[in-house]
Parts: sequence; C-alpha cells; structure tokens
Amino acid sequence: METIVRYNLPVLIMVLNNAGVYGQDRRDKEKLCGSALSDPSPQYIPQLAYEQMMQACGGMGFACSTQEALHAAMTGCVQTQPRTPALINIYMDPNDGQENGSV
Repeated sequence: METIVRYNLPVLIMVLNNAGVYGQDRRDKEKLCGSALSDPSPQYIPQLAYEQMMQACGGMGFACSTQEALHAAMTGCVQTQPRTPALINIYMDPNDGQENGSV
C-alpha cells in the first residue's frame, strides 16, 4: 500500500474480508493439517481494519458491510479527481464464499 500511495497510483484495492483465510478456521484442522496444527499461516486478526492501513499510508480507506455502503464507497473512489489510491474493506459473512480447501 505504501508504494501505491508513494507513487500516487490510481489503484483501488477491494478486500473481501470473511474473517478467516480460505475458511481454514471453520474446517477440521486435524483432517487438513495432520500434525501441523500449529501452522500460523491460516491465522490472522478477524475483522482486521485494512482500510485504516491504507489511510495510515495516505490513501483513502472505506469499511463496508452493506450494499449501500459499498456503492457509496465505490462512487466516492471513482469520482475523486485526481484519482487517489484507495482500499475498500468489505466485511462479509464468514460462511459466504468458502473455497473447497484444495489450494
């Protein structure tokens, strides 16, 4: 994000924040990881405020949990002139869009 802001690139990042990595925290860890249950890679802070990280770098950041808020954030990003680096953090239901685990 810092590089995007430093060079003032007209980039819009959209984070689909489902409070987990690949649904890992909702599946049987023993079945998936075997003895590697301590692997920290699928762990992170649920509801992480990515939009605040973009703001800290000097870009625009928005948090959305409704379609209306998402529409307003996207409209604000597109209509800003000159274009400014932006991030929209879309909080989703953790059970929406789960992948199949074969990544």
